Amino acid sequence: MALTLQPMTATDFAEWRRRTVPDYAAAKVANGDWQENIAPAQAEESLNRLLPEGLASPGHYLYLVVDAADARVVGSLWFARQGDDAYLYDFHIRDEFRGRGHGREAMLLLETAVTALGLRRIGLHVFAQNRIARSLYESLGYEATDLTMRKRLPQPV
Repeated sequence: MALTLQPMTATDFAEWRRRTVPDYAAAKVANGDWQENIAPAQAEESLNRLLPEGLASPGHYLYLVVDAADARVVGSLWFARQGDDAYLYDFHIRDEFRGRGHGREAMLLLETAVTALGLRRIGLHVFAQNRIARSLYESLGYEATDLTMRKRLPQPV
């Protein structure tokens, strides 16, 4: 397996955005951060704030993860320059390609891309309930830098 990172085109970006907004909204609802009825609008607002110029937003890098052998898109990733560091905002491997090592290979390609930009570290956020992603990141040497905890209380009837 050989993957490459291919910069997104405007068409790719529009397709990515159509997936990312509802996925992010659903994750925030599942995490208990947002209410379901307003989560899509909040996700849209968050994306607009982070990428005010869309694909052309300065300091942001959006890629498709592509199988070099057959040019199939297996996923996507988005990171941004933050000072001397990079921050991974979104990383997605399509369901049908999961469990084949594509995530690990894509993360190693990310390291190469970030290093080529002269950046020193990569930061990211992962939802605590996403054990598969957490396991991947930890196996690649990522360490927790802080931990937020919460307890849901029973609601009175």
